[in-house]
Amino acid sequence: MSARPRSADSKAARLRAFMANGAWYAASALAEVGGTRFAARLFEIRRGADGGQPVEYECRAVGGSDTAFEYRLVHDAPPPDVTKRKRSASALIKAQAEEIARLQAELAKALASRVKDVRAHQAQHSLFGGSPP
Repeated sequence: MSARPRSADSKAARLRAFMANGAWYAASALAEVGGTRFAARLFEIRRGADGGQPVEYECRAVGGSDTAFEYRLVHDAPPPDVTKRKRSASALIKAQAEEIARLQAELAKALASRVKDVRAHQAQHSLFGGSPP
């Protein structure tokens, strides 16, 4: 019994084959071949997640509408550097973790200062026999 390919895999493969000639295609034509999530399939093709070699694609606006775009595969472009993207994502995560740690330390310092102020205020009122407000 052979394993049935996932529909996303077969849609990406069909989309790759459809766009293989490097011509520009309207989004509506790509949606017919690759489904309504054709943009996700293009991303799979660009990363090689569909099983083929990574291939870059281009997108351009057409017709003066904000929603009218055409796409094409660029076979003569160098393959996308996925490792560079992973490194930049890793660097971003590290920078965000450092910023979170910095903010937590700043918050802890501010909280300690506030607790100190409240205790001093309570001590002052207890010295004079009054109750804190």
